[in-house]
Amino acid sequence: MAGPPVANIRSQVKRIHRSERERLENRRLQGAVRTHFRRLERALGSGEESAIADEHR
Repeated sequence: MAGPPVANIRSQVKRIHRSERERLENRRLQGAVRTHFRRLERALGSGEESAIADEHR
């Protein structure tokens, strides 16, 4: 079986490539945000003022 259909219009091919780049960038940013909040929640749970101040930037 063949893979997904491939666009044969130049502008659509460029759009597919751009969408893929944007999707990968969004995934990286989402991961960074999740990590930041996870670390902040861990600091809040510890109750340590210096740790909270370090993570809340």
